[in-house]
Amino acid sequence: MSNGSANLKNPAENLEDAHGRLTLEPLAPGDPRYLDCAPVRGINVVQRLETALRLHKEKKFLHQLFTGYRGDGKTTELKRFIGNIEKDYLPLYFNTES
Repeated sequence: MSNGSANLKNPAENLEDAHGRLTLEPLAPGDPRYLDCAPVRGINVVQRLETALRLHKEKKFLHQLFTGYRGDGKTTELKRFIGNIEKDYLPLYFNTES
């Protein structure tokens, strides 16, 4: 169990405690801390990526630009996407941050 999952049982009691527990690590698929933001975004980005992949023509490259501020869930959503397609595709994930 990750430290973040353990914190679900002992929520922060004040702002300083919450800040001390904050991490910018991506969530793994199925993590109970995940909050679906599709209603706020107006789209389900994982579903949109899956649709784009399914509809693209063979022998053509599929280019998708996924942008946002640090810590706003890009990698978490990409990991969910990978989890959804890995039975039919061989997704490759490279972390370019060091």
